Amino acid sequence: MPTMADHDAYVAATPEPFRPSLKLLRERLARIRPTRPCPKPPPWIAYPPMRWLLLLLLCCACASGLPRVPTPSPDEGGRRQQELDWLVSALERRHPHLHSVTPSPRFEAEVAELRARLPSATPQATFVGLLRVLALVGDSHTRLHDYAPVEERVSPVVYGAWPDGWWVIGVQPERADLFACRLLSIDGRPVEECAKVLAPMVAHENEIVLRRGVARLLALPQVLAEVGLANDPARVTLTLRDSRGVEREQVVESIARIDLQGWTAFAPSDWRNPLYLTRRYENWWWTDLAEARTLYFQFNRCAQTPEKPFAVCAAELLERLDRGDLLRLVIDLRHNGGGDSGVLQPLLDGLSKRSRWRGAERLVVLIGNGTYSSALMNAMALRRDLGALLVGEPCGQKPNSFGEIRTFHLPFSGLEVGCSTRRFRLVDGDPPTFDPDVLVPTTFDDVYRGRDPVLEWVLARPW
Repeated sequence: MPTMADHDAYVAATPEPFRPSLKLLRERLARIRPTRPCPKPPPWIAYPPMRWLLLLLLCCACASGLPRVPTPSPDEGGRRQQELDWLVSALERRHPHLHSVTPSPRFEAEVAELRARLPSATPQATFVGLLRVLALVGDSHTRLHDYAPVEERVSPVVYGAWPDGWWVIGVQPERADLFACRLLSIDGRPVEECAKVLAPMVAHENEIVLRRGVARLLALPQVLAEVGLANDPARVTLTLRDSRGVEREQVVESIARIDLQGWTAFAPSDWRNPLYLTRRYENWWWTDLAEARTLYFQFNRCAQTPEKPFAVCAAELLERLDRGDLLRLVIDLRHNGGGDSGVLQPLLDGLSKRSRWRGAERLVVLIGNGTYSSALMNAMALRRDLGALLVGEPCGQKPNSFGEIRTFHLPFSGLEVGCSTRRFRLVDGDPPTFDPDVLVPTTFDDVYRGRDPVLEWVLARPW
């Protein structure tokens, strides 16, 4: 059978301007399927009009990829403008509905305003401008992944978001005194006011994702200074309220990112590690809750593991259910940020064949703000197809939203950008969240004290 080498004569017969593209396509095909020989071109390709038609189709196919990288401008400001233009062109090519939230005229006006400021902008101002442009898409998947330009110096604390505020959930060891404090203000500005200023920089589609995005920006003093929320990026004055309700002001100095140690959390003396936090970094695991006659299955990542395919885990779990001594199956999706929605299918198929494990009495699914993307689809399937009862808090993603992310890097700064390539419509209407059947909130105090009110509610249900 002929191989790629047999195509050399065909490439040589191709008009000169198109030869590089044809050679590049051949090389890419060889990388994708290096062991498969390429069939010899059929005789009709030798007919010149058909050769031109083939090249036209090739050009159309290439048009859906990333734009051509321009020749770099000699000055930095010009390169920033080129990179912005390239980013907008890439979004237009890849995103399925770029202007579904922000109309095209407003989007273009915002881009033009940023472009005019770029020649004299600082790296931090440029980065904030890019955040604003991407946030206009209104898609939490389409965003910057790389925050390097504003992470040269960072705060020694990180914040977590809850519906009623932001709390310090991690600290550098030398700032242990700030752990578990509620943030009230930054340099005299109330935190809710700060959140309104930062909101246009967060790629989001609902309030849950917005508040989480704000939590990240609150810990970046270079961003706070750039938008006028901090007087000095080297130090900010925080107003905090500790776990006893005592308020105080604290000057916090930023530290170089290269000097960061591990983030630390400090538990109160009466803290106990709740079950749902014990193994959240494993893809999946399960255990018997003997006293409650319940099998608890935590599914944290829609991804396979090299040690054991999920189909094997599902078979073991189903075998345990088949022994007949359990009353309830709890599937916990609260830590699951997505991946491949098909990974869970062996369990769904097995449960669908077992009438005993269908319905709200036997099958309970726990969801929360961290339930996202493919995990949201799994939750919907469990309720729709198996009659599961959903308990917890709203999921972090809109059910009708964008997904199937493709990443690329900006040509000069190298910053990584994620971009959705597909639109999903999973429910009627356009609700901002996917809500549980039974709402059971988890407060910061619950987490701090080691309580799990969601699982406690499930296990307390009478039979």
